[in-house]
Amino acid sequence: TMVTNSIITNVDRDCNYQVLDGTGRLLQRGKMVTGTNNIDITNAQKGLILLRIHGDMETTTQKLIKQ
Repeated sequence: TMVTNSIITNVDRDCNYQVLDGTGRLLQRGKMVTGTNNIDITNAQKGLILLRIHGDMETTTQKLIKQ
């Protein structure tokens, strides 16, 4: 998925997230609330961005490309 300066994502329950660069370096972390969330990634460099979402029972990782 291509993104520019923000990641918009929907979650069905409150959870934590991490944004990592292509080398696995942590760029930012925070909490998401149920519903639509907007994560600002203006300061991240262009290229591969990983969004890791930590729920109660599982962790999912989404690969994104910042333009």
